[in-house]
Amino acid sequence: MREHYRDIEKFFMQLIHDGQKAGAFRKDLDPKSAAWQLIFSGIGYAMISLNLGTIDRAMIEEIIDTILTGWRA
Repeated sequence: MREHYRDIEKFFMQLIHDGQKAGAFRKDLDPKSAAWQLIFSGIGYAMISLNLGTIDRAMIEEIIDTILTGWRA
C-alpha cells in the first residue's frame, strides 16, 4: 500500500510541478502538500461514495474548482 501511495504522490507532484513551470499554478505551492490534498480528497470521496452513494457531479466539479482556485498563479 505504501508503494501504491508513493506512486500516486509522485504522479501528482510531477503534475503540479509541470503546472508550476507552465505558469498555471503558484510557484510557492508545495507540490508534495498539494499532491496529498488530492490524495486525501480522493480517499474521502471513495469512502463517502462507497458508504453513502454517489455524490452529485456538479458538487464534485465545484469542490475540484475550489481546490484549484487556491493553486492558480
